[in-house]
Amino acid sequence: MDIIKSAEWEGEPLYNMLSEDEKAFADSLLKLTEELGPLDQSEGIWIGYEDGSTNQNASIGVKCGNCALHKSAVACAIISQQIEEEGACRLAVIPDGYVNADMKNSGEEFMEMIPEMSKADSVRVGQMVSWNSSGGTARGKVVRVVRSGSINVPNSDFTITGTPDNPAALIRIYRDGKPTDTLVGHRVDTLRVSTSKAHHDDVIGNDDVPNTRAHSMEECDDENCPQHNMNKKDYSDRERQMLARRDMALPDGSFPIVTVADLRNAIQSVGRASNYARARNHIIRRAESLNRMDLLPEDWKPKSKRASSVEKRDVSDIDLKPTESMANNAKRGLELRSKFGRGGTAVGVARARDLSNRTNLSPETVARMYSFFSRHEVDKKGKDWDNAERPSNGKIAWLLWGGDSGYAWSKQKWEAIQNARASKSDETWKDSPFSFYK
Repeated sequence: MDIIKSAEWEGEPLYNMLSEDEKAFADSLLKLTEELGPLDQSEGIWIGYEDGSTNQNASIGVKCGNCALHKSAVACAIISQQIEEEGACRLAVIPDGYVNADMKNSGEEFMEMIPEMSKADSVRVGQMVSWNSSGGTARGKVVRVVRSGSINVPNSDFTITGTPDNPAALIRIYRDGKPTDTLVGHRVDTLRVSTSKAHHDDVIGNDDVPNTRAHSMEECDDENCPQHNMNKKDYSDRERQMLARRDMALPDGSFPIVTVADLRNAIQSVGRASNYARARNHIIRRAESLNRMDLLPEDWKPKSKRASSVEKRDVSDIDLKPTESMANNAKRGLELRSKFGRGGTAVGVARARDLSNRTNLSPETVARMYSFFSRHEVDKKGKDWDNAERPSNGKIAWLLWGGDSGYAWSKQKWEAIQNARASKSDETWKDSPFSFYK
């Protein structure tokens, strides 16, 4: 098995983390490769390799960069073809803790998580709800919610009492999508918020002027819409990370903008942003994507005089070559990792080699760098960060990604990339390899 167990074996730390059974499996694949040659060239063996653009499981950690059998960012021990860190094959051997099934299919799964943000404890007036009745599932719109007190249901002798933990709701029954004159009372814990994955046909808005137009989540501008009402505070850290990867939030998870309501909130709160220009450019992009440029302040709109604050140039014009200081930090990180056998991941090692060679980086890589630094800046508060003799794992990983100079550089370049994207007034750029709208 000398094919992999060498100084060039980047997957060794991952191999050492495998269970005994997993190591036995990995060893059997290596032995088979020694006997038959690269398995992707062996008759009767299906590898099923998918590159990063088609690997739908990369987001949950099933990828070559986490596999113990990868030799480098582009080479595998058991197949001959060039690999990608985000790619994967059916024979991946990944240690426990590197796969998180909760993150699968970030975009679609995020849509499916939306109902979880609108449970009974947040039922509000105007929401469409459903409940089990003697005749099957009934549907209606909430017209009143009482969290401390009672509701006398009109045209009946029925009274229902609500508490903070289980409010009472007065509901107008709907049939065939239209309101009736019948009102009923229910405790909130018996209700289900009516939602669908991407569209709903429920009546929204004021009961006196019902709006029966089916609309998408992105189009929604109704604060009482049960599926689409998500203020900034409603997004969990996991959801913010998910949105950041889809360029629907800033890399640090701030300013998540999924709906028109989110867009309005972001415009109102942009003054509190730590980086006003970056937040504004992000809001402009999302407004364009939601086709609601009309909501932007006049001086933000494409035809206004905003060229002084949003630089109009192509992303391809931006110099993304790492600096010499970044290269030196990355080399130092590699030296420390080799010396102590710890710190950073295989992805971090690959990044350090690119930085050491001062290889031109892609906008996506710059985004990942800035995201890494934003997430791990807290590591500076950990033990042994400044220990020159035995630095912490966090410090070594930080250096692999370019150190403090890498952080400052990635932040500056990511802002430039965002500015360039925001300055585009036409739609053609969205089909480019640099678009996050895909």
